[in-house]
Amino acid sequence: MKVVKLSIIVQTTHEATVREALGSAGVGKIGNYRNCQFMTHGKAQFYATEDADPTLGEAGGLTITDAVQIQTWCEEGQVDAVIKAVKDAHPNEEPAIEVHPFELR
Repeated sequence: MKVVKLSIIVQTTHEATVREALGSAGVGKIGNYRNCQFMTHGKAQFYATEDADPTLGEAGGLTITDAVQIQTWCEEGQVDAVIKAVKDAHPNEEPAIEVHPFELR
């Protein structure tokens, strides 16, 4: 079974919504456990260009906000469905989602 690691950054105001969407999409399975996730809280920053439609901040400006990085994993065949679930739950116009090959041992 091929597994990928997912890393999603979201404002803390929407952390629970994104974590629930990930769990509903079937991520983080290992043995008798499911919905395993690791969260790291910190700050995120972005500069929204004039053409952007940011959920937070303003176009043409720098925004710094409280954010969380959620890390989990899923089977390679689940990636498209998981990304769709994240995008549906995520407030941002362009969510930051990383996908990397991963090996569970």
